[in-house]
Amino acid sequence: MDFDGFDFGINEMELKKVRKFDRVFRIKGGGSIYSIPLVIDDIVYFGSADKNVYAVSLKNGTELWRFPTNDGIILNSPAVLGDTIFIASSDFSIYALNKDTGQKVWEFRTGDKIAYCLPAVSEKGVYFGSKDGYVYSLEPETGRLLWKFKTGDMVSSSPAYDNGKVYIGSADSHLYCIDADSGREIWRFKTGGEVHNVSPILVYKDFVYFGSFDNFLYAVNAGTGREIWRFKTGKYGNTCSATVYSNILYYGCRDGILYAMTMEGKELWRFQAEGVFSAYPLVMETRIYTGCEDGNMYCLDKNGNELWRFKTEGMVCNRPALWNNILIFDSWDCHLYAVDAESGKEVWRFATSNLEGSDVPPPYEFWEASVKISHEEGGEEQDKDDTYATKNLDFSDDVYSMKSEYVHKSEYTTRSDYK
Repeated sequence: MDFDGFDFGINEMELKKVRKFDRVFRIKGGGSIYSIPLVIDDIVYFGSADKNVYAVSLKNGTELWRFPTNDGIILNSPAVLGDTIFIASSDFSIYALNKDTGQKVWEFRTGDKIAYCLPAVSEKGVYFGSKDGYVYSLEPETGRLLWKFKTGDMVSSSPAYDNGKVYIGSADSHLYCIDADSGREIWRFKTGGEVHNVSPILVYKDFVYFGSFDNFLYAVNAGTGREIWRFKTGKYGNTCSATVYSNILYYGCRDGILYAMTMEGKELWRFQAEGVFSAYPLVMETRIYTGCEDGNMYCLDKNGNELWRFKTEGMVCNRPALWNNILIFDSWDCHLYAVDAESGKEVWRFATSNLEGSDVPPPYEFWEASVKISHEEGGEEQDKDDTYATKNLDFSDDVYSMKSEYVHKSEYTTRSDYK
């Protein structure tokens, strides 16, 4: 930080969000993968920024089929119902594909790009949102529009379907509860920032857990929308979803902290990584697996201690899947990885058709940091009437760190044998 020309004392640092978060809509080109792998039997399905949907054998990492979109990069995850998978694209469309052949069953076009969306599906509908500000419900068999619901801003969230209701966030700062059959609003809950979530919102035992760019994780009553509690995270907002295992909540934030907490929102421990957490972890009986934008897939024990990490050459933005004790996850380096869940050793990798990493805006460009500076003379601070100057700080390569006695961090690194 360069403060040449200033004689000052730093009184206060302020971090301010200067515009709405739209990072995912501005990603361009390349063959990076930003998709939660969908595992069905011995096949994994995922989309890529190279504009293709892939089906790959889990046994050896060979391609079974690929489906090209019209002209849209895929920054979304697939969902399945019966023999059909559903996946959305930046070409404004959502596609229904036969999972065995990759042939298109139908296509539905919205008014703008679709990103950050794993569709929620039921026998009655396919539910998703678009940058055009609408939440859509389509007939699963035909793609016919059943209803659309207008929010106050763009929608880049993965919805949850539960008990005849759809829960989804919007950049208008609200979480919406919508009747899945009629598209009628049941309630809305207002936060202090945009509500984006890469993976589906957690609905568990009559409560909804979700994050906001106001830096809180919320628990609200699923039936009424009444707030139960809120938990303060870092300073760069939230795009993760929570997950639960044995009545413990796990939640990662954009400050690079993974939290474990009680169902009442009390912190148990935290793990500090070196980059953004943007999707919920995979939690098993004795281990926790989570990807991070620092390029690592982390393996932790249930107390938050690092056991191993697997380093890729790009961001690991999404939750892994598990198949026969093998972790399946993707990276911004344009590869899908299969890694032994016990040791962290690579089994195989699959490359997309374009090995150039996609162009993605910096993670913290939406914030502006400044400090209040009191000018001094002779080494002494001036009186209260003195003017203050502010100086913007560049946080593009810095991760805000929170201190806690519960922080676990390790320098132990496992790297791939492949370079």
